[in-house]
Amino acid sequence: MDRRHNAFRGRHAVSGYITDGMGGSFSGNWWTGNRFGASPVASATALTETLSGTSQPTVFSVAKNDQALVNGTWSNLAVSSVGSYNLTPNGWALSTNDMVGNTFVDSGDGTNGALVLANGAAYTYAITRSNLAGTAVSCPGTCTTPGVYPAGAASYSLAFTSNFYFLYNLGNGYQLTGQNGAALTSLPVEDTTTFCDPLIGAVYVPTLTQMTANPNGWLYYVYFLTPGSACTSGTIAAALAAAPQQQVTITWTPTGVPAVPTVLVLTSWFPVYPNMSSYGFTNPWFYSLRAGYVWEGIMLPATTTVDSVKNKAAINTELNASGYTTIP
Repeated sequence: MDRRHNAFRGRHAVSGYITDGMGGSFSGNWWTGNRFGASPVASATALTETLSGTSQPTVFSVAKNDQALVNGTWSNLAVSSVGSYNLTPNGWALSTNDMVGNTFVDSGDGTNGALVLANGAAYTYAITRSNLAGTAVSCPGTCTTPGVYPAGAASYSLAFTSNFYFLYNLGNGYQLTGQNGAALTSLPVEDTTTFCDPLIGAVYVPTLTQMTANPNGWLYYVYFLTPGSACTSGTIAAALAAAPQQQVTITWTPTGVPAVPTVLVLTSWFPVYPNMSSYGFTNPWFYSLRAGYVWEGIMLPATTTVDSVKNKAAINTELNASGYTTIP
């Protein structure tokens, strides 16, 4: 059976997502191994959520759980994001433990929904629901017990309808610097400012090349520091003494938030940055000013799609087919 013919959008997709959540049928993901370093090592981990009604018909409270399967028993894990920030309508806000204080808001016309974090940041997305019933079970690797999904099993694709920005590593002091190694206190000026990213270990040097299709985009040369080096005047000078290893487009991108009107988005590498996957940068990263310094973050662009967010019936089918204890 072709799952594409079972996908539908709009009101039914959103209502299905809400129904799954309201019925205690989790929507979420699971992984083999353990992402959070619990001891003893977990054999599987899962991020799940359920919805409950509020006094407003289109607003639902969200209960999220990070769980680890340790010695055959599922247990909740406490996860926090110290030193990280989300862009909210009021500017940058500390990203606290996002397991609590969240709401899911239905647009009211059934076309999309938004997960609103306690700090005010909102992931807004259009929802596509796919009926998995009767299709082959998908396991990470080979299923121990192959089979098909039962009736009621479903997955959801969430397509972001606006850009989402997340600053991180502020607690580790990874401020961007200028060519002299001093921390920047304002965003680099397009086609003018050479700057260094200490986390990536890269120096960006502006050219006079403006992107034809994007008047806010400029071509930069990229010079990599010696691995493990900090952004100092000496390491930057040494990097610039060699030929540029890459080229990148940097775009001055409006956010729509008055408190943080513009960020610098790295839109493309030429060729593709070789360490992109190891750093987790499957989406563009960006630079923004916060608390007087410039920091790096991850951007989820509009139309980015998160696939395989599944309900509990689907997740438990996969866990069972992989030989793991199901989520109670």
